[in-house]
Amino acid sequence: DVPWNDRGINVIAIGGDKLSRGLTLDGLSVSYYLRASRMYDTLMQMGRWFGYREGYNDLCRIYTTPELVEWYRHIAIANQELRNELEYMAAINSTPENYGLKVRSHPGRLAVTSAGKSRNAEKLSISFSGEFPKTIVFDPRHLAGNRTALQMLTEQIGRDCTREIDPGKPRYHWENVQPVPILNFLRSYVTQDVAKRVVDPARIADFIERQNKNDELIDWHVIIVSNILQDAEHMYQLGKYTIGCVRRTPLEVLPDKISIGTLTNPADELLDLSKEEIERALEFDRSRGKQRSDKLPTSLGIRAVRPKTRGLILIYLPTCNDIANPRNNYGLTGQEVVGFAISFPFSDTAVPIDYWAGPVYMEVY
Repeated sequence: DVPWNDRGINVIAIGGDKLSRGLTLDGLSVSYYLRASRMYDTLMQMGRWFGYREGYNDLCRIYTTPELVEWYRHIAIANQELRNELEYMAAINSTPENYGLKVRSHPGRLAVTSAGKSRNAEKLSISFSGEFPKTIVFDPRHLAGNRTALQMLTEQIGRDCTREIDPGKPRYHWENVQPVPILNFLRSYVTQDVAKRVVDPARIADFIERQNKNDELIDWHVIIVSNILQDAEHMYQLGKYTIGCVRRTPLEVLPDKISIGTLTNPADELLDLSKEEIERALEFDRSRGKQRSDKLPTSLGIRAVRPKTRGLILIYLPTCNDIANPRNNYGLTGQEVVGFAISFPFSDTAVPIDYWAGPVYMEVY
């Protein structure tokens, strides 16, 4: 004689659009799911009726096809990548208006959404080939270890700078460096947890090592960018090298995070190029209708002409000494920040991943 609401009720729900496009059934534990869609957003809507009950998630069962399992696995990866991008965007205090977002594409039958909703998106292929990853979010807890990694880099190079240092624009520049010191630096460097999802030094090191097997990225230029010493807000002594820390205004300074808007100067990426390579980069830009007003080649043009055998790593020590607002101060004595940027040439042997990107991303790219 127990009332039904105490005893419970067994229900079999059968349906099409009503069940698959947004309906959730509390307590649903077994689903037979066969209806397929070729669009990410529709499949994610359909996923709502797989069932949930707090404390009983391990009892839920889904019976479906191997193809749908593969599709949902791919969407889960794409979704997590997008979440990482959004967290990174938040970490640098940016917005979708000025930060380019992208969604991983499917190599087969799936589309991100309908053609009407994605009319402003463009497809592009991305790997570290032709990329310019850079660190702009730092973890104060890892600053000392990253300075040690930089010291090890200069020690493992094992020789003086290749190019003569200009006191008016000091750059500590080594040419013809073997990959091993670069790999060791990247594997020793620790970035902030959220930033790691976008710029992961260990993944970059793995990419370089794979390309080395194809006789690519075997010749490196290492440049420590220094401010003019008499103008520097702070100086750091790295062995026998006196580095004028570059001023970078912070977006946020917290106990577990320092974020800045930008690390590099546009002209720094062409420091390893010869005059002939610079002219070829300018010609590449002209062919794309992308000539810059300052008559410098674009970042894409620079990476397009850089030889496949050669990579460029730029090292910066950003800082801010704001007397009026000390809360903005970072990178001073004992807390020096090490950041890096790597300019990769384009490669035919790198395995790319296809993405759909919005107009903001394409404009920057």
